[in-house]
Amino acid sequence: MASLAWGQSSSGPVLLAPVTVPLPPAPPSPESPSQRDPTGQTSVVDMAGRRSEVLSTGALLSEVPGAVVNSTGGVGQSESISLRGAPNTGVLVLLDGMPLNGPGDIADISLIPPAILERAEVLRGSASASYGPLALGGVVNLVTRKATDTPSAFGDFTAGSFGTFRGSLGASGHVLGGTGLLLVHGAYSQGDFTYSYQPLVDVGVPGAVGMPVQRVNNQSASGGGLLKQGWDISGWALDALLEADVLSRGLAGTEEHPTPNSEQSASRVLASVRTQHTFASGLSLSLRLDSRRTTDNLTGGSFGAGEYDRLWQAGATADAAWPLGPHALAATASVGVASVHATGGSPTWALTSLSLRDEWLLFQGRASLVGALGLDQVGPYVAASPKLGVSVGLPLGFSVRANAGYGFRPPSFYELYLPTGTLGVNPNLQPERSFSVDGALVYASRWATGSVGGFWTRYQDLITYEYYPPFFARPNNISVADAWGMEAEARVRPWPWLDAQGSYTLQQTENVRDVAPYFGKPLPYRPAQLGSARIAAGPDWLQARVQVQGRSSVTVNRAGILMLPGHVFVGAGVDVVLWKRLTASLQVNNIFNVQGQDLDGYPLPGRAVFATLALALGEAAPTTAHEGEAPR
Repeated sequence: MASLAWGQSSSGPVLLAPVTVPLPPAPPSPESPSQRDPTGQTSVVDMAGRRSEVLSTGALLSEVPGAVVNSTGGVGQSESISLRGAPNTGVLVLLDGMPLNGPGDIADISLIPPAILERAEVLRGSASASYGPLALGGVVNLVTRKATDTPSAFGDFTAGSFGTFRGSLGASGHVLGGTGLLLVHGAYSQGDFTYSYQPLVDVGVPGAVGMPVQRVNNQSASGGGLLKQGWDISGWALDALLEADVLSRGLAGTEEHPTPNSEQSASRVLASVRTQHTFASGLSLSLRLDSRRTTDNLTGGSFGAGEYDRLWQAGATADAAWPLGPHALAATASVGVASVHATGGSPTWALTSLSLRDEWLLFQGRASLVGALGLDQVGPYVAASPKLGVSVGLPLGFSVRANAGYGFRPPSFYELYLPTGTLGVNPNLQPERSFSVDGALVYASRWATGSVGGFWTRYQDLITYEYYPPFFARPNNISVADAWGMEAEARVRPWPWLDAQGSYTLQQTENVRDVAPYFGKPLPYRPAQLGSARIAAGPDWLQARVQVQGRSSVTVNRAGILMLPGHVFVGAGVDVVLWKRLTASLQVNNIFNVQGQDLDGYPLPGRAVFATLALALGEAAPTTAHEGEAPR
């Protein structure tokens, strides 16, 4: 009452010091591994502060333990990802939860420019119980940039070696009664470079010296855009997304058999609408409609008169989560259709999926037990995929996670019906299956995160392409194969001016039951060792960094005769703030000019230098870590 009386007797208004009330962070999307697979082994790699450094999405994902990124050339050429020995057709790739690969297909991650990304969430290990039949070896969820409510604009331009140019422009702010983001991007690379070539007849000959040869037909050009819009309507969050890309690139072939006239032109349009709401009872509901349309035209070389593919996929998905005492119940249901119109035929499949999950909190939340069961139908194939996971919190920031699960992947349209170039078909293929177990010790604190663990997976009827000279390849099932190993990752940020992170994978694969010539041999394209490290240091206005990435040699056929050598690439860069939000960057890749090889054995580009100018107006200052995320 005394305070009230004093306020009434005051001759004027009383000015109080402003108080900042932080808004709670937005909940993760229903497709985020932290939601769908809370005990899974998940890594998060962030793009914040690294846009001048990361030239491709594959380069970003190659920092994840257990991830093998295979490319077929330099900047702008195709990239695919494999996790824990699974084929690249057995990794589900999502863009904001929308699938980028159809039934059994490969996702070409080079078609996703880093300019539109905020971060990547990578779940390793069988995830079919929660994500459906394409997640035989894991899931990659690529999260696009956020729209900001305050007006902002940004842009960047990069020029560098091999005639490479790329740029992007974007703006975000309050528009149409909600929050919007518009971003456009483009890239071009001439791609040709000189390398040392040694003919096969001279390999192993003492004194033989390689001759300089030019790699040609390695050019690429691409462009596209991202449009996002969000509204809050009576407590319901409504979001719409439209993403489009076009691409044209040369297909150089192999070192021994180059194809100077082969070309690929492709396009992709993604669209989705989602609404989300949390009711007073705690029930959260998310409903999404999405559609994907892709085209792929291959001409020249072994493609003869040309091959023209058109794929359309659409679906409806519902996610529900309901906390019920110590239980967190969740369900995901989806229906859809996938159709291909190609030179070799026009198959159409119906797609249905149902996943049920229960996270049971034990010992006052210090431990959790997660059970999940997925039921999936893809065309003529039907399967059930169970999974069980456990997480136990320990003192001093440590925790333990373990999982056991079953995975399933049907053969793709192309493996069954649609020959492509020198790749044949096999209508007798059986679905791939996997059973995997893993465990890890995880640490998280304010200044460091990390994990170390092991995994073992048994694959049945694994589909691999067996090459028949001189060029032809046909898919076949390998009866039984094993993959096992250990993974470690860590990130340390003891001071604001120092950030160090790294990962290491030791992996072994083996044909367990196969025909005699291949018994006991490793699986093709699965390196035994992978590693990466990155250190960035300096104040906000001057940041320097060093990156190291390496992998051991790999076989390219089941007999283990043909090999691709291992390599270690070292890069370095620096960012300098010239004026307020104008930043200049210099990046040098492959400093020691190591001659690596791509998926086809063709040499990869050597030393490369790239310079970038970036301007951001009205944006919040970039951060070096995604708040609330840590290696799992």
